Amino acid sequence: MEQVIGAGGSVLHGGRLYTRVADLPTDAQLAAGDPERELAAADAMQAQIATLQAQYEQLQAVQQASGTGRASSGTKKDADKQAADTGKG
Repeated sequence: MEQVIGAGGSVLHGGRLYTRVADLPTDAQLAAGDPERELAAADAMQAQIATLQAQYEQLQAVQQASGTGRASSGTKKDADKQAADTGKG
């Protein structure tokens, strides 16, 4: 489906015409009602979650090491709150 839309076409699925890849049904939606496909979709999503979690943890470690975590790179409001918390400001 993505290839057809990517080439400028459209896809008719479930009575709906899709012209944008972003609007296509997800793998989980396509798998609904088929236990094997539902399990495969769930496994694929769990793998994606694990990958994203690992990447997020790596980013947090880098931010901690460089001191660029959310509080120190946040808005002026965050900086004001941090200054108030430390008694500076």
